[in-house]
Amino acid sequence: KIPKLTLQKLNKREDVDDGYRISAKWVTSMAVNNKDFKIRFTKCDDNEEKKEIEDYEWNVVKYGSIKSNDNEHSVDINDTFIYDTNYKFDVMINIKDPIRMTIASNILDLRTEHPAPSVPTGDTVQIP
Repeated sequence: KIPKLTLQKLNKREDVDDGYRISAKWVTSMAVNNKDFKIRFTKCDDNEEKKEIEDYEWNVVKYGSIKSNDNEHSVDINDTFIYDTNYKFDVMINIKDPIRMTIASNILDLRTEHPAPSVPTGDTVQIP
């Protein structure tokens, strides 16, 4: 039997100096070895025409250990992403049985707007 992967959620988890970091959650239709996963992303330009998925330049993310509970999986991604930029993500798994192949999940889009600078609150006081 061949597993099905569904990438469910991408969440911003922290701000860093030059952008932000995210976490990812996905489910599988059956138990799999979580060491066989690969998460990848591509950056998309706003004014770029729609491309076929295989025409994008994909990058594999860096991440720590994957947390798995039955068929639910999550991980904190260590790559830094840039605000106001469009990304596409998917999850892949390499299987060996019944045949050697790579299975890909659905694709999720992510764009996180740059947070507005905080405005000071309080009364303005003129210093003589």
